[in-house]
Amino acid sequence: MSMHPKELETTVQLPAKKRYDYFIKKIVDFEEVWSLRNEKGWVISEDEHRVPQLHFWPTKEHAAYCAIEPWGKSMPEMIELDDF
Repeated sequence: MSMHPKELETTVQLPAKKRYDYFIKKIVDFEEVWSLRNEKGWVISEDEHRVPQLHFWPTKEHAAYCAIEPWGKSMPEMIELDDF
């Protein structure tokens, strides 16, 4: 199922708590989580203390929206909820 562009635009502008609620609702409804993957594996970043962080999104469209530098060559990949 493809997401309407307006829904993507609206949800990326939500405050953090509402984005979190949206994330939980979507992953429960569709039983999948999305992340970005490239030839090296799952994309990660580090916080200010150099602690690695994995990134997850509720839909393929949300993950693709974030596939920008330094993750520009990454592709969205679905993770089934049981595996997550």
